[in-house]
Amino acid sequence: MRIMLIGAHPDDCDGFGGGTAIMLADAGHTVDCVSVTDGSAGHYVMGRAELAAVRLREAKAAGEAAGVGYQVMDIRDGMLEPSLAHREALMAVIRQLVPDVVITHRTGDYHPDHRAVAQLVQDCSYMMMVPGICPDYPPLRKQPVILLARDRFKKPSPFQADLAVGIDGAMDRKTQMVCCHKSQYYDWLPWIAGNSDFMGLSEEEKFATVSERVYMTAEATAEECRELLVSLYGEETGGKVRCAEAFEVSEYGARLDDTFMGLMQSPD
Repeated sequence: MRIMLIGAHPDDCDGFGGGTAIMLADAGHTVDCVSVTDGSAGHYVMGRAELAAVRLREAKAAGEAAGVGYQVMDIRDGMLEPSLAHREALMAVIRQLVPDVVITHRTGDYHPDHRAVAQLVQDCSYMMMVPGICPDYPPLRKQPVILLARDRFKKPSPFQADLAVGIDGAMDRKTQMVCCHKSQYYDWLPWIAGNSDFMGLSEEEKFATVSERVYMTAEATAEECRELLVSLYGEETGGKVRCAEAFEVSEYGARLDDTFMGLMQSPD
């Protein structure tokens, strides 16, 4: 099976689906993360050209840590639109990777780039099988399952988990994957949040703090999705899952069936 995670920026895929990506790659499936923008706007010191180069290096390092492919498209961060040009650019990447499953953002998100990616994937969902669209790349012969990653936003509709994946066995590597994006987790996100205390920490302390937050998010997801975990892994195993990622099935993709459910390995 081929699994494709599509985020707006380098580090988005890692946060919402890194554990699942690691679990599936370890099970022998082909997994690729794709950042639709170059991530060049997210810093308070570095200019666009310098930051784009840094974020590309960070994405490649994250892919190596996770054992997955990692591509960064050349659309400028903060300037992504659900336009025809950007749709065709993303369509070309999707058709080259031929995914059975796509994991991406939901459309109700605080960041315009996240919303644009979600809309672009939605707009590609049917068109990726139409030969006359983006004719330089062969159309897909079947529609992939499209999974939308868990978020905290309530409007226009709250996230509804249809699938929960136990990622206990992948958590240490997920934290390593996330912390490869130092320009974001060590610099930009604390700065934009006004967290001067974090910015004064040593690199080791920053790694420990970010890792703790990654674990807390995954633990909260597991508790929210306990019933789903039990239904997938059984009462004994599902009841003991500590960390999880959760996804909502998009009605614009193929139906989630036992084929994908069977890809899930033991969360240990």
